[in-house]
Order: sequence, then C-alpha cells, then structure tokens
Amino acid sequence: MVGKRFHSYSEEDQFLIFASGVSNSKTTNQEVYDREIKLLRQTVREHIDRSIVYFSTCSIYDPDEKNSEYVRHKQNIEEFIQTNARQYNIFRVYIEINKGNCFEIDISLMKPVADDLKIKFTPDYLPALLRKYF
Repeated sequence: MVGKRFHSYSEEDQFLIFASGVSNSKTTNQEVYDREIKLLRQTVREHIDRSIVYFSTCSIYDPDEKNSEYVRHKQNIEEFIQTNARQYNIFRVYIEINKGNCFEIDISLMKPVADDLKIKFTPDYLPALLRKYF
C-alpha cells in the first residue's frame, strides 16, 4: 500500500523508495520476512548508486512491541541498509491501514524538522525533502 502511494516517483533517478514490506505486523510467518530481506539485498546490490528510502516502524519505541518478530525484523532491515547501502534515509513512521485500504503515514516526527527547514508538505514533499537536504 505504501508502494502505491509513491508509484509516481518510480522514475526518480536519485532515490529508490523501497516499499515492499511485511503487511501484517502480527505475522509469525518467517517466509514473509525472508522474502523482504532477499528483495532488499537484491535491490541494494542492483541500485548501489541510488539512495535507498525505507519506511520502518516507530513500534521500535513501543515497550509492548519492541521484542515482536516484526519489530526485530524492521531493526534487522535498518541495520542491513545502514551497513550495505552507500546512501539511505530511514523513516520510522506509524502507518495505519483503514477499512478502505487507504493508509496514513504519521509524519509528526518529520514535521518539526521540516518546519525548521521551512518545508511545506505538498504531494511531492518527500522527494523534495530528500533532494534538498539529503
């Protein structure tokens, strides 16, 4: 679902938005976790010259969730990106899926920084933010 939101940026040469993830944060199915890390490894290898943009989870800070398989997986993904990608941006966000299959990204963690930098959150805010400051 995140991938659909950023599809219009697929032609972006500088950044690669990695939006293939585990859609169910409660799953214990190791295959879905393995699939994401395999795809990420391939993506980083094939696009070494692009900055990887990854949406992680703010559940890392949640004492009730921080030891879940999902959060440990997200931490492993972050570590892999930090170790293997030449350039990257990791956003720890809260993503809520509603019944209409729409999603909301809580950008509250980015907004104070963006306000200080005088960035307006328009439909192209993410690529503009990344190009200008990263």
